[in-house]
Parts: sequence; C-alpha cells; structure tokens
Amino acid sequence: MKYILILASILFYTTSIGQINVGSKEYVTTKAGKLKADNIHLLKKSKTIFVYREQDEKNLDQFKSLIDKSWDYTDLEFVSFDDFKKRKFNDAHYSFFTLGGFHKVKTSSSGMVTELTYIYMSLWMYIDGKKKTFCRIEFYPTFKTHNMAAQHAGGKDGKMMTYLYEDAVLHNWNLAYINNAIQTVNKKLSHLETRWLYKSSSKISLAPLKRATLYVPDYTLIKFNKKTGDESLRHLKSELFKKYPYKYKIIDPEELSDLIVNSDEPIYYLSYIKSSTDKYVTVINGLTGEIMYSEYSAMSYNLKTKDITKVAGKIK
Repeated sequence: MKYILILASILFYTTSIGQINVGSKEYVTTKAGKLKADNIHLLKKSKTIFVYREQDEKNLDQFKSLIDKSWDYTDLEFVSFDDFKKRKFNDAHYSFFTLGGFHKVKTSSSGMVTELTYIYMSLWMYIDGKKKTFCRIEFYPTFKTHNMAAQHAGGKDGKMMTYLYEDAVLHNWNLAYINNAIQTVNKKLSHLETRWLYKSSSKISLAPLKRATLYVPDYTLIKFNKKTGDESLRHLKSELFKKYPYKYKIIDPEELSDLIVNSDEPIYYLSYIKSSTDKYVTVINGLTGEIMYSEYSAMSYNLKTKDITKVAGKIK
C-alpha cells in the first residue's frame, strides 16, 4: 500500500464529526487513532510547510493571508510543489501540509476484489525516521482523477502526488473550503480534541438557515453512474430540494469561495463530498469554519432528496 499524507490533528477526548479526521490513523477504521503526547510536543515545535498547487498562484497573496490568520498552531511557510521537490526537508524540525492519498485493494472471503482510492490533505512529519499522521481532510475528485490517482499509486518517485498537484481536478479544492478545514483542525489541536472521519453528528443549531440562504456548489448536482463512471448528467435541483422549504442557491464553487472569503458575515454552505465509496453531506459556517451538521453514508455515490430533507428537518 502506498501512503501519501495530508493535514493536522490531535486527540485526548473525543468530539466527533465526519469529513475531517483528527487522529493518528491515515487509513481510518473504527477510531480516529490516538496521538502520543511526545509526538504532539514535537509537532508544536515544528515549522509547517504548506505545499500549494499551481492553480493557487493566481490569488496566492490572499491564499497566504487567509490561512495565516486561521492557523496559529505552528509557524507556517508556503512552498510551491516544484520547490517542495527540490528542497531537502529531512530533519524532524519540519511538519507538512500536503495533498495526497492512497489506494487499497480488498479481497472478500468469496474472492470479490474491491479497489478503494482516497484523496485528501493531511499534516504529517517524520519522527524517529517514521512518518506520523495527525489528520485527514477529504477531497472530492472527478472520476477521471480518481482513476488516474489509482493508476499512479503503485508508482515510484511520488507519481501519485505529482499527478494530484499538477493534473488532478478536485471539485472542492478552493480557498474557502481549505481555509475552513484548517480553522477546524487548528481549533481541535489547540483544544486537544479529536474527530472521527465517519461519525455523523448534528450538535449545533441550524436555526439561522430558517432565514439565511444555504449556498450549494453546483458540482453537488453531478449524477454519477457507478457502473460506467459517467458524470455528465445532473440531478434536477427541483427534485433534490423539493422538501427543503427554506432559501437556497446553486452557485459556482469559485464564486462561492469568493463570496465566503470576502464576507464579514456568516455564509452557510453545503459541502458534499464523494470519496471513493463514501459520501459526506455537511453544512459549514464559512466565516468560522464550524461544522454545523454532518452525515456520513457508506456505499453511496450520489446526493439524494432524503439527504437534503434531513438537513431541512434539523433546521426545523
């Protein structure tokens, strides 16, 4: 199995919500994974290298400024992927935010083979010569990106990572989502809390959405065909939202990101992620990064009317 890691976290008592795992496990199962106090101490002392993608360069000053404000757990330096490949970061004084993932092949007792590919971002560092993970944040790749990442997973010299940084299309890779995720991780680390990736939870009131607009990125409407991998069709928004009696707006993800980044008021948005065979439906406060609602479903490939109906029920 090939490991390439991505984001930061820490854990002493448990507060769990899906989509972000804060813990020591990269391949998350029934637990987030406990972190050793010594490892957390070394992480806190490290300088964190955030490796950004080429597409981030068009608004890099804003990208750096916003994330700098959201992340105060360690000192932070922004590095392009090209520079990351050239520089030597071998000592234990560095930690890293990098995009990556892994590919896993499972064979059942009946001989059925299942291939799973996950793409995410994590914070990690080398401790005693071993790579230690602190957190995992899921991304939603196109089907082509999912397949290409799987093909590169077994290659040498970081081929999967190179592909993800240079050619991958990730629906939710934008400044607002990344910043909100980092806000969440920074808070959990600072308060010594953990998150479990697969825990569904709704402990925060959605009452503001009785009057506020729920913004929905348009890739949420993708109608994925699990047999062919086709992503060309779209769900009818009138069908998905037929039992959602409140205000909502379907919006381009970059337009939504700009709206969130430039607003001094809360912007509430739906984060839908299809990660391999897993589905996450989340409502996020774009100002604070607070995850207000999260629902995880295994072996589910599309957003459904009942997912939106559940959100409406929580608002009521």
